[in-house]
Amino acid sequence: MPDTAEHQRGFGVQADDIKARLLGNPFFVALPQKQRNKLINGGNAYLSSLEEIAVRAGVELNTFRWLYRLFSSQVHGLPLSFYRMADQNRGRGIHSESEEGYTLLCISFALTLLVKTRDEMKILFPVAKDA
Repeated sequence: MPDTAEHQRGFGVQADDIKARLLGNPFFVALPQKQRNKLINGGNAYLSSLEEIAVRAGVELNTFRWLYRLFSSQVHGLPLSFYRMADQNRGRGIHSESEEGYTLLCISFALTLLVKTRDEMKILFPVAKDA
């Protein structure tokens, strides 16, 4: 999609519409002014911190912090992210026990969160049919 002035204007119109809808939302308006400002200006992506969300999802705080640090070190291009990758056969696009272990850890953590989400949805929407 070309980055034209027309597209930029369209994004501006869309952003203004979303801001207006947020400012008309009773839940959003009830938030503290400082939090509303951060959210509306794009300073925060979440109403609560990721740590608070994890704890509410049943993830132990220390486990979340460990996983967050581990996963972040794999995706950010920091100098130490690449430290000893070759020794562990990581990041080469070929099968290795290290890569398989990281993949299994990610899948296991994702499943834990998905199960919790499913359970919460059943509580929030008890009339929904089981799939």
